[in-house]
Amino acid sequence: MYLIDHTHFSTRDTKGETWRRSTPSVFGSKPCAMSESDTNLASMRSRAEALLARYGGQNGPTGHAAVNGSGEPQSLSSFIGGKAKAPRLGKLTGDGRTSSYHESDAVSYKELPGLAKPGSMASFMEQRERAMFPEVAEAKDQARVVQADAKTEATLPKRSTSGKRIVVLISGSGSNFQAVLDATCGASPAIPDAQIVRVISNRMKAFGLQRAKNVDPPIPTSVHSLKTYQTRNPGKTRDDYDLVLAERVLGDDGHVPDLVVLAGFMHIVSETFLSAMGHATSLTAPPAFAKRPARPVPIINLHPALPGAFDGANAIERAYDAFQAGDIERTGVMVHEVVAEVDRGAPILVRPVPIYKDESLDALETRMHSVEHELIVEAAAKVLSGEYIITAASCAPTSFLRLVHSSWVAVPQPLVLYDTDVLWVNGPTTFVWLGRAAPATWEVQLTDDMRSQHAQIEHQGRESPDFFNAIGKTLVTQQNTTSPQRLFLVRLDQDALCIDEVAFKAQSLCSAFSAVAHTPQGLWIWHGIGSDDAQRRHAVEWSRSLGPAHKVVETSELLSLFKDKEFADGWHHRRRPSLTMAQRSVQLYSPASVKVPTRFHLADIKTNTVSLVDAYLEMYVIIGAYARGDRDAIEAAISRAERMAVREDPSHMKPPIHVIVLPSIVPFDLLSLARDTWNASVFTEGMETDDDTSPLLMNLHALAEAQRQLAQAPQTSTHPTNQNFLPVGAPSFM
Repeated sequence: MYLIDHTHFSTRDTKGETWRRSTPSVFGSKPCAMSESDTNLASMRSRAEALLARYGGQNGPTGHAAVNGSGEPQSLSSFIGGKAKAPRLGKLTGDGRTSSYHESDAVSYKELPGLAKPGSMASFMEQRERAMFPEVAEAKDQARVVQADAKTEATLPKRSTSGKRIVVLISGSGSNFQAVLDATCGASPAIPDAQIVRVISNRMKAFGLQRAKNVDPPIPTSVHSLKTYQTRNPGKTRDDYDLVLAERVLGDDGHVPDLVVLAGFMHIVSETFLSAMGHATSLTAPPAFAKRPARPVPIINLHPALPGAFDGANAIERAYDAFQAGDIERTGVMVHEVVAEVDRGAPILVRPVPIYKDESLDALETRMHSVEHELIVEAAAKVLSGEYIITAASCAPTSFLRLVHSSWVAVPQPLVLYDTDVLWVNGPTTFVWLGRAAPATWEVQLTDDMRSQHAQIEHQGRESPDFFNAIGKTLVTQQNTTSPQRLFLVRLDQDALCIDEVAFKAQSLCSAFSAVAHTPQGLWIWHGIGSDDAQRRHAVEWSRSLGPAHKVVETSELLSLFKDKEFADGWHHRRRPSLTMAQRSVQLYSPASVKVPTRFHLADIKTNTVSLVDAYLEMYVIIGAYARGDRDAIEAAISRAERMAVREDPSHMKPPIHVIVLPSIVPFDLLSLARDTWNASVFTEGMETDDDTSPLLMNLHALAEAQRQLAQAPQTSTHPTNQNFLPVGAPSFM
C-alpha cells in the first residue's frame, strides 16, 4: 500500500468532476467525513490511485520533485500545476515536465539520438531503466545510432558536386532555394551539369540554411547580417558590407560562380556589390576590390509580380489589394536580371497568374509560390545553358541635355520627350535621341566635346534596349501640337514602358495595349482585351498626370469619339499575356534569308527585297514592290516561315502566315506592332491612284492563296491594267 502525504489535494478527474480537499490518509482506510457518498469516495480514491500509479507511484515524479528540503514528496496537485509554495516545475503537457535535469547524472543524454528531452517524463523513465538495466540501455543506444545512420543515408539526397557553379542568397525559409537544389539533384536534373557551391543568408535564423545541410554532402553556408556586421565593425558603411558580401559570393577557391541566384534575398543589391561582381555601374569611382572578376557574374532575382508592377516588398499582398479594388485582373511572377533599380532588370521569364473571385490571400500566395518554384528553375537553366545571355548591369546616365533654341539645357531624367526634341544623354554610352520632327541642323549645335564622344543615334520609335536602360526603361513621347484631342497608346516594348501620342483615330488603337484619350469632354481609359496588368496600371497613372478624373470605358463608348471605327482587333492578343518578353519581341528578317534578325520597325522594310516578320502569334512575308518577280526569294521566305511556325511550345497555336505584296496599305495588326507608324509610307510607295481621293487598297493573301498564285506560270506577255495588284510571283512592269 502506497502512502500519500497530501496537505492539499484538489484537481479534476477526466470527466471534469471536482475532487474535494481531503486530509492526509491511507488509501483503503476509513475516509474522513465528507458530504459525498461512500461510493463516490471509493471512485475518487480509485482514480487518484490510478493517476498516481500512472506517474510512478510514491517514488515516481512526485517524490522526485521534492524541492523544500523536508524529505517529503511534493503533492501531486502541486506537481500538475497547483499552488504549492515550492517552485512550480510547469504544467503537464505532452510527455510532461518532471524534475530538473541534473548535470551530475552519469549518462549524457544530449549526445544520444532519439532520447527524450532532459527533464521530461520520458527522460525520467529512461534514467530509471539505465540504473536498473544498464545492458539493455546500452543495446538500445547502439540500435538508435545504427537506425539514425541508416535513416540519414536513406533520406538525404545526393547533390551534384560538379558542373557549373551556382551561389544562392536567401533570407527566409528558402523554398525557392529548395526548388533550385532539387533541380540539380537526381539522375535527370532540370538544371543539368550544375552544382550549388554556397548558400549565403543575411539572417541567422533563416530555415534555408538548414535546407542546405539536408543534402549529402552538405552545402557550405555562411551568415552575413548587416546589423551584426556594423555592430562588430564600428564605422563601417553599407558599401563595406556589400564588398564583404561580394567576397563571400566569389569564395576563396579561385573559381568564379557561373550564376548568382537571389532566392528571397531581402536586401537591395547596391551598385557597390554589382561593381565588385564585374558589372558596369554609374559609380564615378568604383571601390577598390581585388577579387573583381574580368567578366561580369550573371545575377538573377525572383519577383512575384509582372514587369513594372508592384516593385519592391509585399508584391503579392499589394496585387491582391489591387484586385479587390478592381484595378487588375491578374498578377504574375518574373525572373529578371539584377540591376541597381529594384526589380527593374530585364525580364528573363514571365508567367502571369490569374486572381480568382472570392479567393483568399493565402490561396493566392500558395499558387504564386508554386509558380515561383517552377520559374526560378527554368530561368537558371536558361542562363547556365547560354540560351539567355546576361550582360553587365547597365548604369544610369550622369546627365541629360536637351536642345532648346540652339542651346543645350541640362534637364533631369526625362519623363516626356516631344517629337521635335533632341536629347543628349551622357553616360557610359553616349546617346543622341532624335524626335521624328527634330531639326535637321541639330548636328551644327554640337560642341567640340560632344563631337569627340561618337554618340549612338537613337530615332523616335526605333530606340534600342540600351537606350531604354539608360533612361530608366520608361519613355513618354508627345506631339508638339496644340490639338485639344489627344490619344496615347500604352504598351510594353520588350521590358520598357512606352507611352506614345498617336493620331486621334480608331486605327491607332490595338487590342493588345491600353489607351488614354484626352478630350475637352474628359479623360477616357480603354483596355484592349490583350492588355496586361502592367499596361493597365500605367495607363491609369498616366491619365492621373493629365487630369484629376478619368473614366474606364468599353470599346463601343471609346469608338464613339472617332469618325472611323476600325482598329487592330487582334483576337490573338487575348493570349499575349501568357507570352514571355522574348516571345513578345517582334523580329524582322530583311532580307528573309538573314540569320540574325533585328527588332521590327517599319522604316527597315525595303521595297527591293523580300522580308519576314515573326510576331510569334502571326507571321508576315512582305514582298517589296521591286522584288515581286523574284520567285526564288519569295518561295524561300515562305518555306522559312513555315519551318519557323512550328513552335517548340505546343501550348501556343501554330501562327498563321500572311503574304503582303507591296504596294499595299499596312494591315492594322502589323501596324500595331510598330511604334514608328509614320514610316508606313514605305508600304504604299509607288501605288498608282487615279486621283487623290481614290482609296488605298490592301494587297494581303493567306498562305494557301499565295502558294496557289506562285504555282501559276509568271506573266510575261500581258501588261495588266492595274500594276498595284499583280499575282504573287508576277514581275512588275513599272
